[in-house]
Amino acid sequence: MPRFSIIVPVFKVEEYLEKCIDSILCQSFKDFELLLVDDGSPDSCGKICDSYAAKDSRVQTIHKTNGGLSSARNQGIDIAKGDYIMFVDSDDCINTPKALEAIADRIRKKDEDIILFGCKNQDVATGNSYISRGSYNMGIIDKGDKNATLHYLYNSNNFPGSAWIMTTRRKLIGTIHLRFVEGETAEDYYWNENLLYHAKSIGAVDIPLYTYMTGRSNSITSSSTVAGIKGMMRAVKDWRNKTDREGMTGITRFLARTYTISLMSWNNLDKNDKEKALPLLQANKDILKEAGLTSYKILYHIISIFGTALPAKLVGCLYRVISRRKQ
Repeated sequence: MPRFSIIVPVFKVEEYLEKCIDSILCQSFKDFELLLVDDGSPDSCGKICDSYAAKDSRVQTIHKTNGGLSSARNQGIDIAKGDYIMFVDSDDCINTPKALEAIADRIRKKDEDIILFGCKNQDVATGNSYISRGSYNMGIIDKGDKNATLHYLYNSNNFPGSAWIMTTRRKLIGTIHLRFVEGETAEDYYWNENLLYHAKSIGAVDIPLYTYMTGRSNSITSSSTVAGIKGMMRAVKDWRNKTDREGMTGITRFLARTYTISLMSWNNLDKNDKEKALPLLQANKDILKEAGLTSYKILYHIISIFGTALPAKLVGCLYRVISRRKQ
């Protein structure tokens, strides 16, 4: 049984795929399996995957009919044998050969259910990069207080919003029978919310191990769609339905922030799609009250009084102002 199962969903990324695979196979820590899930890619991706599988016994290619990112990830989970599961998007890469070694060392010392790590964003066109996640306060995390860690992650803008920012004990995934929801996007919110809720322990490696490629026009990342809002609201609704949330304010506040992202996404939809997504937003606005922060409570009351259109525009304007100040 390998220490890690690394699942890479593959679809129309022939320009980036070899860099992604090579960044995994060059790891100094060798005890892993690499599952390349060819999601019916119409280009040469399937052949590239097969060529790597023919050369390295740790690599397995799974060819399937196109079903989307969630379907491909689920296929990998179903056959994974590793103690821990990791995801790498096929247009991204791991940026140091010591990544798995660092994570394995943390597991050996702490035996945690979830281990977070850092990330840097890199622009495809310019090559410019910056560290987007990390600089963790290990003093807080190492105390082993899960709720304190969740609260800290939210306050430090390090709360995990993507499945690839952490590695997770496979037994935990199996115990709660968790899979990615198919037919929706923004599926990582539901996935992470459930894992963080059920995990007994959360650790971190304070190194930016993952490179997230930005600026690619047909990126695996979703844009503003009804399916994306459905995915985000599924996570919010699922969390609000959980009865035992005491102390886990970090998750509640992160999902309240997720709700504001849904508002901005809704504002970018056409009229028909807005009508489809509006009931989802209206049904889950109470997450803003439950977060316990004044800013979210004010937003809740604005939505209750004026409806969704005005606050969606206000949130979008505020986000643009903050983004400009960061530039």
